[in-house]
Amino acid sequence: RVDGIQGPDEGDYALELDGESLAEWNGYAERATPMHGNAVARTLTSGRHAMVARCVGRSDASGGYDAELDALVGEARDTGP
Repeated sequence: RVDGIQGPDEGDYALELDGESLAEWNGYAERATPMHGNAVARTLTSGRHAMVARCVGRSDASGGYDAELDALVGEARDTGP
């Protein structure tokens, strides 16, 4: 998942990791608020990876197109026996 800050000047972003879509980031909120993005099941190999954040617009109430993305968070999954 991707974590960050929603706020009054934030935009909406399509997120990709290694060319595959992650959940969309909707950045607008009336006040600055920490946000945990939606988790997407993905198996990553060791080594380098590329994340792309592409602005796709903004809420009508937003004053800008900023993105305060803070962390790409990996969580262990049980893959069975």
